[in-house]
Amino acid sequence: MRTVPASEMKNRLGAYIEAAQAEPVVVERSGRPSVVMLSIAEYERLKAVRKPVEGDREAGYRAMTADRAGEFEVQERGSQPLLSARLLREAQELHLDPVSIAERALVSEIRMQRAKQWLAENRQAMADFNAHVERDGVFSDGLRSF
Repeated sequence: MRTVPASEMKNRLGAYIEAAQAEPVVVERSGRPSVVMLSIAEYERLKAVRKPVEGDREAGYRAMTADRAGEFEVQERGSQPLLSARLLREAQELHLDPVSIAERALVSEIRMQRAKQWLAENRQAMADFNAHVERDGVFSDGLRSF
């Protein structure tokens, strides 16, 4: 995905229209992403996938599992597929949204792994600080009346 400032987009619009035929082009304003330019074919494809998901869950699941030039092909982890067809069918029967569930689980796992990493990186500093407090107390020990 290509990223360009709005001023450059204005000056070279034709070139970026051509570039958007191959890949989305992100337009930045004040250094922050503002809009995305993409081909009409990609826009229509995204509309077609989103529309069934919004209105009809069954059609949404079909769109999720459709094989569009391999784009939605089930990825393999060793000999095990990441999401089996059986799991997707069961989720559909229970009216579950596997994408949302996977996203929430991934966010949770990332937070947990970052917390573990932070603890590992700061374990010695915390031990040193705790030893200091045990040995010398805290700065306000003489100020407290309780």
